Amino acid sequence: KDINAQLDLVSAGFDLLPRGACFSAYGSAATTGIATAVDTKINFATELYDPDGVFAASRFTVPANAPGYYSFMAQIEWAAKASDSACDIALYKNGALLVRGFTVTTDAALSLRCAIAQDVLLAAADYIEVYGRRTGTTTRDTVAGVNTYFCGHQFRANGAQG
Repeated sequence: KDINAQLDLVSAGFDLLPRGACFSAYGSAATTGIATAVDTKINFATELYDPDGVFAASRFTVPANAPGYYSFMAQIEWAAKASDSACDIALYKNGALLVRGFTVTTDAALSLRCAIAQDVLLAAADYIEVYGRRTGTTTRDTVAGVNTYFCGHQFRANGAQG
């Protein structure tokens, strides 16, 4: 490829790198009463960025023009609860479990953080959500704030080479 032609495009203001959909959001309000052995959708009410409008109602949805490979990261901070000490985090694709993570601590009086990361091939209109589940004996709440977050970005368009 002609590097001079590429440099001319850059100097004219064109972006040579493909820009895929991306978002970042956090739980500005707690998700409360998460029960034992029941997957519960986590609330991410505050968006840090979402330039393409792909994130709404705590759900990422692939735009019609952007199928491809996406990378997601999420974390749940669970409120301290003296009676038990385990939690799950899961990514759901189109309403079905995609992948699950698990955290256990020996000090139940501390807050817990469960994190997960996953790359996945998605088609147009596919969607990803984050769920939490208690594995102890009582309900538990998430902690509101930036330590409960969900973010993702496209890193390769469908059919891209290299």
